[in-house]
Amino acid sequence: MGFLNGLTVLPMFGGPKSEDWVSRCLKGKPGMTNEQIAQIIYQYIANHPADWHENLNILSFRALRSACSEYLTEK
Repeated sequence: MGFLNGLTVLPMFGGPKSEDWVSRCLKGKPGMTNEQIAQIIYQYIANHPADWHENLNILSFRALRSACSEYLTEK
């Protein structure tokens, strides 16, 4: 739920107005599994201890934004 909330507020944090970039990213990376997506988020959180006070939806967005930066431009 928190992750979905994060995606719906993307424009407030400078993200694209469309959630399509997430679909393009996850479909564009061959063999991306739910476990790999979870690992992207886990690794981001582990590597950014100063941000541990943030809500999971914000951290998840930042993790995917970092991993999927090439898909952020709206098409």
